[in-house]
Amino acid sequence: MANITTANRIAYELDSIASAPADVDGLSVLQHFDYPESLSWNGNSSFLDSGAKFGKGCAYFPDTESNITITNKTRMFTLSPLGNYEAECFIKLDSVTAEGGEDAPHGNILDFGGELILSHSGTILMLTSSTWDIDKTSQATITAEEWHHILLRITGEEVYVYLDGAEALRAPIYGNLEDITPEVMTLGGYVGYMDEFAFRRNAGTGAPAVPEYPYETNVVTKQVVRSAPVTRASWSCANLPEGLTLSSSGQLTGHPTTAGTYDCDVTVATNWGTDTKTIKIVVQ
Repeated sequence: MANITTANRIAYELDSIASAPADVDGLSVLQHFDYPESLSWNGNSSFLDSGAKFGKGCAYFPDTESNITITNKTRMFTLSPLGNYEAECFIKLDSVTAEGGEDAPHGNILDFGGELILSHSGTILMLTSSTWDIDKTSQATITAEEWHHILLRITGEEVYVYLDGAEALRAPIYGNLEDITPEVMTLGGYVGYMDEFAFRRNAGTGAPAVPEYPYETNVVTKQVVRSAPVTRASWSCANLPEGLTLSSSGQLTGHPTTAGTYDCDVTVATNWGTDTKTIKIVVQ
Protein backbone atom coordinates (compact mmCIF):
# COMPACT_ATOMS: atom_id res chain seq x y z
CA MET A 1 0.00 0.00 0.00
CA ALA A 2 2.83 2.38 -0.77
CA ASN A 3 0.47 4.78 -2.54
CA ILE A 4 -0.92 5.93 0.82
CA THR A 5 2.52 7.19 1.80
CA THR A 6 2.97 8.93 -1.55
CA ALA A 7 -0.43 10.62 -1.39
CA ASN A 8 -0.60 11.54 2.27
CA ARG A 9 3.07 12.04 3.12
CA ILE A 10 2.69 10.54 6.58
CA ALA A 11 4.91 7.80 7.97
CA TYR A 12 3.25 4.71 9.37
CA GLU A 13 3.56 0.96 9.12
CA LEU A 14 1.70 -0.32 6.07
CA ASP A 15 5.03 -0.81 4.31
CA SER A 16 8.61 -0.88 5.53
CA ILE A 17 8.77 2.89 5.45
CA ALA A 18 12.18 4.42 5.81
CA SER A 19 12.50 6.87 8.66
CA ALA A 20 15.17 9.46 9.21
CA PRO A 21 18.15 9.18 11.53
CA ALA A 22 18.35 10.38 15.13
CA ASP A 23 17.25 13.96 14.46
CA VAL A 24 13.93 12.77 13.07
CA ASP A 25 13.45 9.75 15.34
CA GLY A 26 9.90 9.47 16.65
CA LEU A 27 8.39 11.29 13.66
CA SER A 28 4.61 10.98 13.92
CA VAL A 29 3.31 13.36 11.25
CA LEU A 30 4.97 14.66 8.12
CA GLN A 31 3.12 16.97 5.73
CA HIS A 32 4.87 18.04 2.53
CA PHE A 33 1.64 19.53 1.10
CA ASP A 34 2.65 17.98 -2.24
CA TYR A 35 -0.99 17.14 -2.94
CA PRO A 36 -4.38 18.37 -1.61
CA GLU A 37 -4.39 15.80 1.17
CA SER A 38 -7.02 14.39 3.53
CA LEU A 39 -6.95 17.27 6.00
CA SER A 40 -9.64 19.77 6.95
CA TRP A 41 -8.95 22.90 4.90
CA ASN A 42 -10.97 25.64 6.59
CA GLY A 43 -12.07 29.11 5.55
CA ASN A 44 -10.30 30.24 2.40
CA SER A 45 -7.20 28.10 2.90
CA SER A 46 -5.98 26.49 -0.29
CA PHE A 47 -3.38 24.21 -1.80
CA LEU A 48 -0.95 25.96 -4.16
CA ASP A 49 0.84 23.87 -6.76
CA SER A 50 3.73 26.32 -7.01
CA GLY A 51 5.96 28.45 -4.80
CA ALA A 52 6.66 25.76 -2.21
CA LYS A 53 9.75 25.66 -0.04
CA PHE A 54 10.25 22.05 -1.15
CA GLY A 55 8.40 19.75 -3.50
CA LYS A 56 5.30 20.37 -5.58
CA GLY A 57 3.10 22.60 -3.46
CA CYS A 58 2.33 24.26 -0.16
CA ALA A 59 -0.57 25.56 1.92
CA TYR A 60 -1.75 29.16 1.59
CA PHE A 61 -3.83 31.16 4.08
CA PRO A 62 -5.22 34.39 2.58
CA ASP A 63 -6.63 35.60 5.90
CA THR A 64 -6.46 34.87 9.63
CA GLU A 65 -9.74 32.92 9.50
CA SER A 66 -8.19 30.33 7.20
CA ASN A 67 -6.37 27.28 8.57
CA ILE A 68 -5.91 23.52 8.41
CA THR A 69 -7.04 21.21 11.22
CA ILE A 70 -6.05 17.66 12.13
CA THR A 71 -8.09 15.77 14.71
CA ASN A 72 -6.51 14.42 17.89
CA LYS A 73 -8.70 11.32 18.22
CA THR A 74 -5.59 9.16 18.53
CA ARG A 75 -4.14 11.54 21.18
CA MET A 76 -1.08 11.98 19.00
CA PHE A 77 -0.97 15.70 19.80
CA THR A 78 -1.59 15.34 23.55
CA LEU A 79 1.25 17.11 25.36
CA SER A 80 2.54 16.30 28.83
CA PRO A 81 4.50 19.01 30.66
CA LEU A 82 6.98 16.25 31.53
CA GLY A 83 7.20 14.94 27.97
CA ASN A 84 9.39 15.63 24.96
CA TYR A 85 7.93 16.91 21.69
CA GLU A 86 8.78 18.96 18.63
CA ALA A 87 6.59 20.63 16.02
CA GLU A 88 8.20 22.40 13.09
CA CYS A 89 7.38 23.93 9.74
CA PHE A 90 8.44 26.53 7.21
CA ILE A 91 6.33 29.68 6.99
CA LYS A 92 6.35 32.69 4.70
CA LEU A 93 4.35 35.71 5.87
CA ASP A 94 2.57 37.81 3.29
CA SER A 95 3.93 41.33 2.75
CA VAL A 96 0.80 42.83 4.38
CA THR A 97 2.18 41.62 7.70
CA ALA A 98 5.27 43.79 7.44
CA GLU A 99 3.44 46.80 6.03
CA GLY A 100 0.87 47.00 8.80
CA GLY A 101 3.12 48.62 11.44
CA GLU A 102 1.34 48.74 14.78
CA ASP A 103 -1.82 47.62 13.02
CA ALA A 104 -0.13 44.58 11.49
CA PRO A 105 -2.38 41.51 11.68
CA HIS A 106 -2.06 39.02 14.49
CA GLY A 107 -2.17 35.39 13.42
CA ASN A 108 -1.73 31.91 14.83
CA ILE A 109 0.94 29.64 13.38
CA LEU A 110 0.62 26.42 15.44
CA ASP A 111 -2.34 25.95 17.78
CA PHE A 112 -2.80 22.96 20.10
CA GLY A 113 -6.54 23.34 20.72
CA GLY A 114 -6.19 26.86 22.10
CA GLU A 115 -4.17 25.53 25.05
CA LEU A 116 -0.70 26.19 23.57
CA ILE A 117 -0.42 28.71 20.74
CA LEU A 118 2.55 29.93 18.74
CA SER A 119 1.49 33.11 16.97
CA HIS A 120 2.82 36.36 15.57
CA SER A 121 1.96 40.01 15.80
CA GLY A 122 3.37 41.75 12.78
CA THR A 123 6.82 40.20 12.49
CA ILE A 124 7.15 39.30 16.20
CA LEU A 125 6.70 35.73 17.50
CA MET A 126 4.58 35.08 20.59
CA LEU A 127 3.93 31.98 22.71
CA THR A 128 0.91 31.68 25.03
CA SER A 129 -0.66 28.98 27.16
CA SER A 130 -3.31 29.50 29.81
CA THR A 131 -2.86 25.88 30.93
CA TRP A 132 0.88 26.21 31.50
CA ASP A 133 0.85 29.93 32.43
CA ILE A 134 2.95 31.08 29.46
CA ASP A 135 2.89 34.52 27.85
CA LYS A 136 6.19 35.26 26.11
CA THR A 137 7.22 37.54 23.26
CA SER A 138 10.32 37.08 21.15
CA GLN A 139 12.84 39.77 20.34
CA ALA A 140 13.55 38.02 17.03
CA THR A 141 11.65 39.21 13.96
CA ILE A 142 10.29 37.37 10.94
CA THR A 143 10.96 38.95 7.57
CA ALA A 144 7.92 38.90 5.31
CA GLU A 145 8.03 37.33 1.85
CA GLU A 146 10.85 34.96 2.90
CA TRP A 147 10.69 31.34 4.02
CA HIS A 148 11.59 30.87 7.71
CA HIS A 149 11.98 27.67 9.69
CA ILE A 150 10.02 27.51 12.96
CA LEU A 151 10.55 24.80 15.56
CA LEU A 152 8.59 24.53 18.82
CA ARG A 153 10.19 22.19 21.38
CA ILE A 154 8.84 20.93 24.71
CA THR A 155 11.41 19.32 26.98
CA GLY A 156 12.64 19.55 30.56
CA GLU A 157 9.42 21.33 31.67
CA GLU A 158 10.21 24.20 29.33
CA VAL A 159 8.93 25.31 25.95
CA TYR A 160 11.38 26.63 23.36
CA VAL A 161 10.83 28.34 20.02
CA TYR A 162 13.60 28.41 17.43
CA LEU A 163 13.60 30.70 14.40
CA ASP A 164 15.89 29.63 11.56
CA GLY A 165 17.92 27.47 13.95
CA ALA A 166 18.42 30.14 16.64
CA GLU A 167 16.55 30.28 19.95
CA ALA A 168 13.91 32.99 19.73
CA LEU A 169 12.26 32.46 23.12
CA ARG A 170 11.83 29.99 25.95
CA ALA A 171 9.35 29.74 28.79
CA PRO A 172 9.18 27.53 31.90
CA ILE A 173 6.03 25.45 32.34
CA TYR A 174 4.07 26.50 35.42
CA GLY A 175 0.32 26.46 35.84
CA ASN A 176 -1.26 23.19 36.96
CA LEU A 177 1.25 20.99 35.11
CA GLU A 178 -1.70 19.35 33.40
CA ASP A 179 -1.59 17.61 30.05
CA ILE A 180 -2.70 19.63 27.05
CA THR A 181 -5.31 17.53 25.27
CA PRO A 182 -6.51 19.37 22.15
CA GLU A 183 -9.46 18.12 20.14
CA VAL A 184 -7.70 19.33 17.01
CA MET A 185 -4.26 20.54 15.99
CA THR A 186 -4.52 23.71 13.89
CA LEU A 187 -1.98 24.83 11.31
CA GLY A 188 -2.16 28.42 10.18
CA GLY A 189 -4.47 31.29 10.95
CA TYR A 190 -2.08 33.90 9.58
CA VAL A 191 -1.74 35.53 6.17
CA GLY A 192 0.87 33.60 4.23
CA TYR A 193 2.24 30.21 3.31
CA MET A 194 3.19 26.98 5.13
CA ASP A 195 5.28 24.03 4.01
CA GLU A 196 6.92 20.96 5.58
CA PHE A 197 4.96 20.53 8.82
CA ALA A 198 6.41 17.80 11.06
CA PHE A 199 5.55 16.62 14.55
CA ARG A 200 7.49 14.15 16.68
CA ARG A 201 7.02 12.76 20.15
CA ASN A 202 10.60 13.33 21.22
CA ALA A 203 12.90 16.34 21.35
CA GLY A 204 16.44 17.15 20.40
CA THR A 205 18.91 19.29 22.30
CA GLY A 206 20.55 22.56 21.41
CA ALA A 207 19.90 24.60 18.30
CA PRO A 208 18.19 22.52 15.60
CA ALA A 209 19.58 22.26 12.10
CA VAL A 210 17.37 23.90 9.49
CA PRO A 211 16.34 21.20 6.98
CA GLU A 212 17.90 21.66 3.56
CA TYR A 213 15.62 19.12 1.91
CA PRO A 214 12.39 17.30 2.80
CA TYR A 215 12.69 14.74 5.60
CA GLU A 216 11.33 11.94 3.43
CA THR A 217 14.06 12.59 0.85
CA ASN A 218 16.59 12.38 3.67
CA VAL A 219 14.94 9.18 4.80
CA VAL A 220 15.20 7.44 1.44
CA THR A 221 18.80 8.47 1.00
CA LYS A 222 19.81 7.14 4.42
CA GLN A 223 17.93 3.86 3.93
CA VAL A 224 17.22 3.55 7.66
CA VAL A 225 14.14 1.37 8.10
CA ARG A 226 11.72 2.31 10.83
CA SER A 227 7.98 2.73 11.15
CA ALA A 228 5.46 4.84 13.03
CA PRO A 229 2.14 3.42 14.24
CA VAL A 230 -1.17 3.00 12.48
CA THR A 231 -3.79 3.47 15.16
CA ARG A 232 -6.79 2.13 13.23
CA ALA A 233 -7.44 0.29 9.97
CA SER A 234 -10.63 -0.88 8.27
CA TRP A 235 -10.63 -3.29 5.31
CA SER A 236 -13.24 -3.80 2.60
CA CYS A 237 -13.36 -5.51 -0.79
CA ALA A 238 -15.50 -5.25 -3.92
CA ASN A 239 -16.13 -8.12 -6.38
CA LEU A 240 -15.15 -10.97 -4.08
CA PRO A 241 -16.11 -14.45 -5.30
CA GLU A 242 -19.48 -15.54 -3.97
CA GLY A 243 -19.01 -17.31 -0.64
CA LEU A 244 -15.99 -15.26 0.47
CA THR A 245 -16.10 -12.33 2.90
CA LEU A 246 -13.46 -9.89 4.10
CA SER A 247 -13.91 -8.58 7.64
CA SER A 248 -13.13 -5.00 8.61
CA SER A 249 -10.06 -6.34 10.44
CA GLY A 250 -8.72 -7.82 7.19
CA GLN A 251 -9.58 -11.50 7.69
CA LEU A 252 -10.67 -13.37 4.54
CA THR A 253 -13.06 -16.25 5.32
CA GLY A 254 -15.52 -18.57 3.60
CA HIS A 255 -15.57 -21.01 0.67
CA PRO A 256 -15.97 -19.80 -2.93
CA THR A 257 -18.88 -21.41 -4.75
CA THR A 258 -18.47 -20.30 -8.36
CA ALA A 259 -15.43 -20.93 -10.56
CA GLY A 260 -13.91 -18.00 -12.38
CA THR A 261 -11.35 -15.22 -12.32
CA TYR A 262 -12.18 -12.26 -10.10
CA ASP A 263 -10.49 -8.84 -10.00
CA CYS A 264 -11.09 -7.88 -6.38
CA ASP A 265 -10.63 -4.25 -5.32
CA VAL A 266 -9.25 -4.37 -1.76
CA THR A 267 -9.41 -1.09 0.17
CA VAL A 268 -7.79 -0.23 3.49
CA ALA A 269 -8.72 2.98 5.34
CA THR A 270 -6.44 4.10 8.18
CA ASN A 271 -6.22 7.18 10.36
CA TRP A 272 -3.87 8.64 7.73
CA GLY A 273 -5.56 7.81 4.48
CA THR A 274 -7.15 5.30 2.14
CA ASP A 275 -5.70 3.13 -0.59
CA THR A 276 -7.08 0.49 -2.96
CA LYS A 277 -5.29 -2.33 -4.71
CA THR A 278 -6.71 -4.83 -7.21
CA ILE A 279 -5.96 -8.46 -6.37
CA LYS A 280 -6.79 -11.30 -8.79
CA ILE A 281 -8.44 -14.37 -7.28
CA VAL A 282 -8.85 -17.51 -9.41
CA VAL A 283 -11.46 -20.07 -8.31
CA GLN A 284 -11.22 -23.47 -10.01
